[in-house]
Amino acid sequence: MDSQNPFIPTAESVPLATPYQPGYGAPQGPVSTTGLTVTTVLFTLFGVLGILATIAVVAGFFLASFFESFANPQNNAFVQKMQDAQKMFMIPGLVLGILNGLLSVGLLYSATGLGSNRLWGAEAGIRFCNLGIGFEILRLLFVAGQQIYIISIMMAAGTEVAGGNGPPGAEQAAFFGAVIGGGIGLVFSLIYYIGKILMYVYCGKYLRKETTQSLLK
Repeated sequence: MDSQNPFIPTAESVPLATPYQPGYGAPQGPVSTTGLTVTTVLFTLFGVLGILATIAVVAGFFLASFFESFANPQNNAFVQKMQDAQKMFMIPGLVLGILNGLLSVGLLYSATGLGSNRLWGAEAGIRFCNLGIGFEILRLLFVAGQQIYIISIMMAAGTEVAGGNGPPGAEQAAFFGAVIGGGIGLVFSLIYYIGKILMYVYCGKYLRKETTQSLLK
């Protein structure tokens, strides 16, 4: 039975709901571009840092002999053992440094596109994020293995120092300095590489979003 309440509208008087579509020239709703700006800044920052690190790695490789004599002018036996242990990691470190440089150039390439709101910048960024995750995991394992090996060499040499081999004062000072420096270097390396992995995961996930790609052309 139909309602007799005159204040209740009839079905014929209620228009059908239609999706809202702004007309030509109508103002668009604000869309947040904060994530896009953050991604562009991160790509630029890590791209520049990566290129500078690559230059340092290449320079260090070719100037290794000079740095060895400069770092150990008194031919300290303990320091010499550390230098000999690090030599086996020089070529793998150089290769990883060059790969990091190429990846950093890719990040800057992507940042250039994202800064101009180009879709190709996001597509390049996604690819380099995928490559970056794998590369940083590989480099993290390499650096961790290198530091663990160096620390084991230092501990073995420290045992010799405790046994009375060599000048006690100079040997012990070099031992404690190497242990502290190696520990600090390992901690900062882990923080840096894990941070880059998280950055790649976040940026790659953000760039895949439809809302992000709708901002680009």
